[in-house]
Formats: sequence, structure tokens, C-alpha cells
Amino acid sequence: MVKSAALPVALVVMALCQTGKLIGRSIIRRRFAPEILFSPGGMPSGHSSFVTALAVGIGFDAGFDSALFALASVFAAIVMYDAIRLRGAVEKTTRKLNALIREIRPEAGADLPEHVGHNLAEVAVGALLGLVITVLAYRYGVGQSLISLISR
Repeated sequence: MVKSAALPVALVVMALCQTGKLIGRSIIRRRFAPEILFSPGGMPSGHSSFVTALAVGIGFDAGFDSALFALASVFAAIVMYDAIRLRGAVEKTTRKLNALIREIRPEAGADLPEHVGHNLAEVAVGALLGLVITVLAYRYGVGQSLISLISR
């Protein structure tokens, strides 16, 4: 039997963020854009919302003074740092590589994906959504409802 709502709530939070991203991008592009559900980057960061929700859920379940919460918080920080810094470096390198390919062999095309990371605002909004939605889910018993559904 599932006792912690942390993972189910985090999955719902990520699904909500990705759905919001799908709706927003579809409106901007003026067409349904389902590819956004599985593409990296964009506002808000689904990964940041997920790891923040997971850490906060673990805090509620195990205690905010527990070693498990500390571990989840460090994990969340690493994921968010990676989304901004490491992936940002990959984006810059990919842009330069695409430009080089276009210059040397224009007929080959340069279609390496250039948007694979997040900027600080996308990560911050994702983390904030993860925090707020998780606090509300625990406050209003949504987490326990998810556990009941899973345990059936």
C-alpha cells in the first residue's frame, strides 16, 4: 500500500505544468502543439516543478527536518542547476554547431535542436508552481485522495 503522497502529487504537478505549457504554446502558435509535451525547455520548467513538488511532499510526509527531505532538496537543486547551466551550455554549443554546418554545407541543413534547457525565469516559475500546488494539495487532502485511488 502506498503511504506517501509525494510521488503521486509530484506527477500531477508535472502533468499540470506540461498541460499549461501545451495550452500556452498552442495559443501562441495558433495551432494544437502536442510535441511540446515531450520537448525540453519552455515556460514553466516541468522538471523543476516535479522535483520541487517531490521535495516538498517528502517534507510533509517525512518531516522538513528529516534526512530524506534534505536529500530530496539537494536532488532538486542539482536538477534545477543542470536545467539552467549545463543545458544552457549545450544550447550555446548547438547554436554554434548549427551555424558552422550551415556555413560549410548549406544544403545539409542544420536542424540540431537548439532549445534544450531553461532560463532562470522558467526554472523559478516551475519551482514556484511545484511548491504552491503541493502545499495546496496537502492542505486540502488531494494527496490522500491520490493514495486512495492508487491503493484500490
